[in-house]
Amino acid sequence: YAELATSITVSGGEQAYLTKMYSPLIGFLFVWTNTLILNPGGLAAISLYCSEYVIVNIQQGYSKNSTALEADLEHQSPYVKAAFAVLVLGIASLVNLISAELGDKVNQLFAVVKVTAVLI
Repeated sequence: YAELATSITVSGGEQAYLTKMYSPLIGFLFVWTNTLILNPGGLAAISLYCSEYVIVNIQQGYSKNSTALEADLEHQSPYVKAAFAVLVLGIASLVNLISAELGDKVNQLFAVVKVTAVLI
């Protein structure tokens, strides 16, 4: 991206690069594909992974046995996982809708929690 940014100096990121290199239609299609498919798909995957591990830890408690964790993940109801994933997305959306500053604070809190979990 560094070479592109120095040669194409307009704002807009990937959309501006694709528009300049190919055509406005390609840039337009990329933005809509990214907005409607790629970003929501990534968020859905992250939410499902989060729901899997949170549900297992709620049901079983913290266990250092990774084999038991994998077995528990296989026996979870897909409906419970999906409902919890929707709940996670809803809470994250609500926090960001209330205030961008609150969303930033929550993001910082989770970053500290993740680093602390890695260090423990």
